[in-house]
Amino acid sequence: MTRAPSVFRQLDVTRALRGALAAGMEIQRCEIAPDGRIVLVTRSDVAAEPISPLDSWRARRGSR
Repeated sequence: MTRAPSVFRQLDVTRALRGALAAGMEIQRCEIAPDGRIVLVTRSDVAAEPISPLDSWRARRGSR
């Protein structure tokens, strides 16, 4: 049984990563789907709104 041709190449992943880094993105991980789609997951610096006064206090103090 022969192997199916690859739907992506290392060059495709390298180009996607270099482009994202050049744009100033901070990449956490790279996912490659079986159909060849390349998904770059970036770090989000946007914090969620605190739900309760306790969460707000914890956010100000830097503890979890």
